[in-house]
Amino acid sequence: MKRLILLTMAVALALTGCRSPQPTSAPLSLPTPSSAPSETPPPAPTPSPSPQPSATPAPTLGPTSAPTRAPDQDEDVSDHEEFVFSEYSLLAVYYDPLAWIPDKGLGQGFLESAAVPGCQVSDQPASEPPLNTKNIQIGAFRFQTATTENPTTHERIEWLLLQNNLPTPYLEQNITPIFVIFAPAAQADACITEAHKVLATLHESPQ
Repeated sequence: MKRLILLTMAVALALTGCRSPQPTSAPLSLPTPSSAPSETPPPAPTPSPSPQPSATPAPTLGPTSAPTRAPDQDEDVSDHEEFVFSEYSLLAVYYDPLAWIPDKGLGQGFLESAAVPGCQVSDQPASEPPLNTKNIQIGAFRFQTATTENPTTHERIEWLLLQNNLPTPYLEQNITPIFVIFAPAAQADACITEAHKVLATLHESPQ
């Protein structure tokens, strides 16, 4: 009987030792995420006004050059001599014999300046003048003009095509008289100015 009681107690102790007490686990507390500080977005940069391009001032246009005009021939030409052109024999000019020397020796007559050797005024048979022309007024006459240059001597050559006050036969035959001024390079401007004064005296030659 005693042995039975001891055996029972031993079994009970064995069973008690086999059951290890289960620790009470505390409930897991999840960490509360720390809320990130609300970031106020930076204000959008105010665009700096783009520099306005400075307006380029419009170019100041100079006065339009008036047509070249020789001085009016108010002087008395009674002491001047008459020069009749060779190609356009219905036309003539008056010239000062102290300032101009007529030359008829080569068939194609011309006037040459006494003060500027090589400065000549002559007429030109019908030909093809330079293309780039401009209108000028010489006395009562309107011309289309073009200027070329001798590449060797740099002599300036001015072509003048008469546009108005033509003799009737030239109008009927559609003839345009052409005159040429040969101006030496050294005194081209002075030569052309004096030659224009001669051409301002154009008139129909007496028949």
